[in-house]
Amino acid sequence: QKVSAAKAASASVANAKAQLANAQLNLGYTRVTSPITGRIGKTLVDGSILLFDGQATVYKPGSGCYRCLYPAPPPPGLVPSCAEAGVLGAITGVIGSIQATEVFKQILDIGDPLVGRLLLVDALTMEFRTMKLRQDPECPLCGDNPTVTALIDYDQFCGTPPLQEEFDALVAAQAGDD
Repeated sequence: QKVSAAKAASASVANAKAQLANAQLNLGYTRVTSPITGRIGKTLVDGSILLFDGQATVYKPGSGCYRCLYPAPPPPGLVPSCAEAGVLGAITGVIGSIQATEVFKQILDIGDPLVGRLLLVDALTMEFRTMKLRQDPECPLCGDNPTVTALIDYDQFCGTPPLQEEFDALVAAQAGDD
């Protein structure tokens, strides 16, 4: 599908504040971006990597969130950091390119985005698999009766500082945009 430069430029200006791409290699940050984007009604293009594996998806309001996929954070110390476990540098480029493509698809409203799907990449076997994601009606963040109103102490769970101030600032900025 061809898209003119003018359409691309106008779409990017019109939708500039409608997207967030998570490019952090930090589990605590990943668990924080989903509640923030969900609360302010924004799309999250998410990707993560560890060792030789990667995954990417798009969380759009009303279609599920990170908590639907991973309801609880892992126990402290269970998931090694990228510094501890290592990362194949090339997989960061693969997942980053997939995320960039998903952002463009969202901005230009073209193609079949990864909404409701999780793309899994195994660089050792060079296999790409897709699994379906569904919104969990019991999800405390985006379900029928959400109960999450503040960020939890991610320092306790993931060794990262809580980001409540950033969360409040994003919510306040969104309220100012309306």
